[in-house]
Amino acid sequence: MAQLPSPGLDLSHGFVQLIRKRQFRRNEEFAKDSQNSLLKIDGESTVIGRMRVEELDIGQFVKEAQPYIISAIEDPKSLNTRNLQEVANVIVSRAWEDPTYHVTAAKICSHIIEEESKPSLNSSAAPALVFQTGLLNSCETILKEWKVLRSEQVSYWVSFCLFLSQVYLKVRPRGQHLCALQNALFTLLSHLLRTPCIDNFREVEVFSSIFHECGKDLEADSRTEMAAVMRRVRNLVLEPTISSEVREMLLPLIELYAGRWQFSNSAKDFYFNQ
Repeated sequence: MAQLPSPGLDLSHGFVQLIRKRQFRRNEEFAKDSQNSLLKIDGESTVIGRMRVEELDIGQFVKEAQPYIISAIEDPKSLNTRNLQEVANVIVSRAWEDPTYHVTAAKICSHIIEEESKPSLNSSAAPALVFQTGLLNSCETILKEWKVLRSEQVSYWVSFCLFLSQVYLKVRPRGQHLCALQNALFTLLSHLLRTPCIDNFREVEVFSSIFHECGKDLEADSRTEMAAVMRRVRNLVLEPTISSEVREMLLPLIELYAGRWQFSNSAKDFYFNQ
């Protein structure tokens, strides 16, 4: 298979440019590979890596990247390090720019991580977690550049937030090198509790959604980090400049945390049955 055309990445600036431009350099050899590989996903009943083609929606990725994404799903170890890292970048970019794709993108990532983590039949060495490393590097780049990227398109930032939480939820049950992913999600929650995110009701909704879905697991992984998140939530509720809508969104989260991740009957009546 031809080399995956590079968007000129370095992980401090190049990936940000990939997100903004969302395009690859083309070459004839790669275009030929793309056309041949796409024949593999014709037909409604085709399954790639235990997932149906219609569900993966691979046709909406940049054409040049499609055969590499298919190869990564089928057997990530068949790709070289550079191409597998680029596949991670492309998937994160799609999750960033497509608000309807974050769940599917997370499912693809989880599957590739699972396949990559399987021991090789011909080697006793620990598997090289190339895709997982590339995925985390891409996410960490966005988290470092979050203010700039968010300022350009808030909806993309929201999509990324939901994507990262879904990756955590899908990867966590397998316990595969979670520390970096967990840290990235705590960093994300911290950003969402800061200006300007906390002043945008949609982003507060996203924080609430992630808290409900991931909070219990995050606390089990790191009580200290979750306690710090909750201190920030409590402080925000007490700030006079916070809007009443945001305060009403945050108060149930304090109640949920205090109730060990479940609401008392009185809390349910107060918050949800009025």
